[in-house]
Amino acid sequence: MWLQKSNLGSHSALALMFLVIGACAHHDDVRPSTTGVHLVVTKGEEREVAYRSARAQAECYCDEFDKLPFIVSESTAFVGEGGEKEYLRQKRLANAAKVGGTAGAIFMPSKGLRAASGIATVAGQSGDAYLGEQYRIRVKFRCK
Repeated sequence: MWLQKSNLGSHSALALMFLVIGACAHHDDVRPSTTGVHLVVTKGEEREVAYRSARAQAECYCDEFDKLPFIVSESTAFVGEGGEKEYLRQKRLANAAKVGGTAGAIFMPSKGLRAASGIATVAGQSGDAYLGEQYRIRVKFRCK
């Protein structure tokens, strides 16, 4: 019967699951160097998001050599047009539209108001997507 599991099959599936979970997702943005100081450049909607992505890619890259990444230097820059203050203001407005629209869609008494709230949610999500990833981080690291 195809629903029955053998002991070997269940152990193999468990081992495969741990192998997949433990594997690195990617390190597409890592630029290896013959000098041993490698570079990863990523972008993100927020400084911290960009940094976490760069750090994860450095870890993944070094993991291939059974080593750990050690940061040599890092720099973050706002690369969007219109200035960082304006970008942050627009992000707050987009987030407010998403939150307000979602709450309105849940709690509004009439279908018309719920529909309008749904439109506000979509507008907030669209605004967020339009603003995109405006922070760029450059991280130089060594694998040790």
